[in-house]
Parts: sequence; structure tokens; C-alpha cells
Amino acid sequence: MKKLIMSVAAFVFAASVMGAENLVQNGTFEQLVAGKPAAWIVKNTAGITFSGDGAPESGFVKFDLVKEGKKASATIWQSINKVVKSNAKYNLSFKLRTSSFRGNIRVIAINDGWQKGAGLSVGGRFPADWKEYKKVITMPEFKKDARLLIMINATQGTADVADIKLEPVK
Repeated sequence: MKKLIMSVAAFVFAASVMGAENLVQNGTFEQLVAGKPAAWIVKNTAGITFSGDGAPESGFVKFDLVKEGKKASATIWQSINKVVKSNAKYNLSFKLRTSSFRGNIRVIAINDGWQKGAGLSVGGRFPADWKEYKKVITMPEFKKDARLLIMINATQGTADVADIKLEPVK
């Protein structure tokens, strides 16, 4: 009987760890509609391209923003207010690779009016091969709207972002 209870407990634990629900829609960028990723809002597409494959888990978004040496920035986002709760904890992760990149990369959960945010900001040295970044965040309090944003500010090079996950902390 003890073996059965231990086996069931181990199975339940493994299922809770392995079966965490990713709250980001199309975080692998594999679903493209007319060249843009489904579920993501892309206002200005200059210098932003999407691929349905080529990243560790599926697709990725490439930011190649700098033209003629001028600084550039871009933001893509999606609404997450229907799947997250104010002040709850979430595991946020994404994968990144770069080529000659100088700038700043942020993946942030943000509330109404962009008053408060929580997320990951990466600057300094950047990986040439895919590297995963992880952080436990507390979702800022929001009333109506919460968004997940990818924000890029660049002075040179390219940055590829993939496999974005936002999972409830158990």
C-alpha cells in the first residue's frame, strides 16, 4: 500500500511540474497568419519578421531594427487579462539569441495605463546561441487590462525571441 501511495504522489507531483499551463497564446510563434503571429499585436512591422520554425521549441520573432546606424525600438504584445490574476505569482521565461546586438530586450507583464510592470530585462552581453531566461514575477494589480509585451531598443544587430512562457506558480 505504501508503494502505491508513493507512486501516486510521485505521479501527481510530476504531472503538476511537467503539465504547467502556458498562459501565453502562440508563445512559440508557430501559428502565422499573413506573415504575423496569431494572438500577437504588431503595430509597426518595419524590421520585424517571424518564422514558424528554427527555435528550440518552434518559431521565433526576429528584430532587425537598426537602419543606417539609427537607434530603433519596437514592441509587440498580447492581452493576458483573461488568463492572469492581479498579484498572483507566475514563472516567466523566454529564449533569446542575437547577432552583434547592442541594446535592451524586455519581456514584461504590464497593467492598465502602463503604470506598473513585472518581467525580465536583458542588457549587456548577449548570447549568439539560444539561451533561456527565467524569473518568478508577481502580476501587477490591474482593473481591466493586462498585457504581455516584448520591447526591444537597439543600436545595432539583431535579436531573436522565442518560446515565451507565463505559467502559474504552483
